[in-house]
Formats: sequence, C-alpha cells, structure tokens
Amino acid sequence: MITYSIVIRHEIKKFTIHPFLFTNILYSNIMIVIVFIATGLFFLIFYNVPFEMDSHDLIKYIKAASFTGCIVAVGNWWIYFKHYRKYG
Repeated sequence: MITYSIVIRHEIKKFTIHPFLFTNILYSNIMIVIVFIATGLFFLIFYNVPFEMDSHDLIKYIKAASFTGCIVAVGNWWIYFKHYRKYG
C-alpha cells in the first residue's frame, strides 16, 4: 500500500491509498469476460446462433471495462479520502 502525508489544520496526517484501482480493474475485466461468454451461450442455446469468440471484440470490451474500473476506483478512493479527512 502507498502511504502519503498530508497537512490538515497544521497537523501532519498520514493516509493510505487502498488498492482500489487494481481490484476494480480486475473485477471489471473478469465480469466482462463472464458476461461475454454468457451472452454467447445464451444465443447459442435459445436462438441457435453459433458462438464465436472474436478476439478483436473481446479486446475492445476489456479496454472499456478497464476504463470504467478506473473511474469506479477513483470514485471509491475519493469517498474513502473524504471520510478519512472528516474522521481521520
């Protein structure tokens, strides 16, 4: 974990950035692969559409999931930091 020092009200306080970024990106990528496969299997079972795993589409989805994971991670860290500043 990364620890930073910050001056609040003339006091040095330390806060830690939890690994929100890595875990949110990893979770988003895992979920997008699961949804991609589940959607393909759904159309295979119910509509008899052949399941093709196109790597180009999968890479685009993973990039989008990584970007949204970063946005969620920054939001989570911001909420954590505001709580820490209020009660830290």
